[in-house]
Amino acid sequence: MQLTDKFIIPPISILDVKQGYWKRRRKQWLELGIQSEIGRGENLLSLSPLLKTKHNGTSIFDPVLCEIMYKWFSKVGDLVMDRFCGGSVRGIVAGKSNRRYIGIDIREEQIKENKKQSKTFGLNSKYYNTANIPNTKYDFFFTCPPYFNLEKYSDEVDDLSNMNEEQWWVEYSDILNKSITNLRDNRFAVIVIGDVRRDDGSYMKLPQRTIEIMETNGLKYYNDLILLQEPATAAMRANVYMDCSRKIAKCHQNVLVFVKGDEIRATNRLGNVEIKHKVNDFFE
Repeated sequence: MQLTDKFIIPPISILDVKQGYWKRRRKQWLELGIQSEIGRGENLLSLSPLLKTKHNGTSIFDPVLCEIMYKWFSKVGDLVMDRFCGGSVRGIVAGKSNRRYIGIDIREEQIKENKKQSKTFGLNSKYYNTANIPNTKYDFFFTCPPYFNLEKYSDEVDDLSNMNEEQWWVEYSDILNKSITNLRDNRFAVIVIGDVRRDDGSYMKLPQRTIEIMETNGLKYYNDLILLQEPATAAMRANVYMDCSRKIAKCHQNVLVFVKGDEIRATNRLGNVEIKHKVNDFFE
């Protein structure tokens, strides 16, 4: 039996979205009609007209990554907390994977659209704004925070993407600190994050400092995965970057996995990984 037959995606530290098995699975999900970009502005990355010919300008979370994180690190019936939910994809995939889901976002426009899509898919995913976060225990923490100011999501002063670096770290740390308090013991947490450069060209160390924050909260840094993305604009950027500054064009993100409590108990609680070989099977 191949690893893809048992786990959907091979459970190794490199997750390559360019592989045929990944593309086929993503196509199945998107053909269901997920529209995670609705409720978000266009060209949040502020790409030039030339770069927009290679990229739509707004990042969309990968449904396959959602699915394997749910299947690998949670079980049917678990309650998922997503503190930076953004678009609808993580909630839809959670619901179709028989997980309960709570998504938090600062923008009412996004919450309204996510609720609409959840209803369209016949799901009961819950969405709240940051002023009404429910105080409830949950089983899996899965989120993708703003990468500092890489994308501008709104003009609200409490939006992390509008803060300076010092403010960003204070607020980001506080959000993680409060969120992890309600994660049940012997459970996993996954944060998808990528590094960004400051104006002086240096990296902010978003993955490294995220690890530090989680460890300060008593979680163990358990798995380190690299999500290899489609090159998209990387080739165009690489040519300019190398000649002008010797910067390397980045086309990967970090998938950081943590465990709260005992990893053996956390694993035994989940049992074997359960999959369905066709996304359409979720509707049967």
